[in-house]
Amino acid sequence: MSINKKYRNIGIPTNVDNTKMMEPIESQFIYLTIVASWIMSLLPCRIFLDLPIIVISFWCIYESSKIGLLTAFFFSILIDVQQSLIMGSSALEYLLIAYFSLFLHRRLLCFDILSQSLHLLPIFFISKFVKSLFVSWINGYWIGWLLILDTIFISIIWPIIGCVLLKYKRTQVDSDIP
Repeated sequence: MSINKKYRNIGIPTNVDNTKMMEPIESQFIYLTIVASWIMSLLPCRIFLDLPIIVISFWCIYESSKIGLLTAFFFSILIDVQQSLIMGSSALEYLLIAYFSLFLHRRLLCFDILSQSLHLLPIFFISKFVKSLFVSWINGYWIGWLLILDTIFISIIWPIIGCVLLKYKRTQVDSDIP
């Protein structure tokens, strides 16, 4: 093995071409996409409210060294203020999703984007269920089972958002190749 080789083969399977592996993305782009998703959630349409959860969990999986629980907590507080929710209810949900995304990121990277959405479906459901239990306990009544629809919607949107963000990641790497 040559010493001048740019990429090392330690820990990489033999069927993987390590010259085509994705390089890390700049932190500015990661936070720009999270802020853009939060700004889109400010729109009055209900569709865009869960977009920051999707983007934060995506970056927790694909760039786990650059994003963490603090980012999820900060944006969850912004969502609580934006939607006039009980302070900390979205923080509980965002932190659970970010934690399990960080915890399972190596496993999830072994699957394609559609399989990732199926693996994340229970994580999204459990975190939304815990949030609804917390809000129902504070309010004194059950807030309903709409969390199932939200979870299914998030798992449907996950591959679309993932393909868009991965497309940028691939074009960045391809532009560096002479």
